[in-house]
Amino acid sequence: MRQRSANRFLDEVKETGAVLSGSNTVEQTDHWGGDHHDGLQIFVHSHRRPRSAATEYPLVTYVTNGIVSAMMQAEGRRR
Repeated sequence: MRQRSANRFLDEVKETGAVLSGSNTVEQTDHWGGDHHDGLQIFVHSHRRPRSAATEYPLVTYVTNGIVSAMMQAEGRRR
């Protein structure tokens, strides 16, 4: 049952087309290694520019001009 629930959760995550997260979360997870499940782009809402580690990940985009902008950019990536 748990495995089926986990697979369903991952399927739903992949359907979103993008991930929107805060900087504390992504920095604690090292930006999920730059790839959050099946090549999903990661948009990071932050008040500051990314640390150098984030620049190594092409799928990670820091958005510093507000949460609405971050949400709109992530929405634009829907599959």
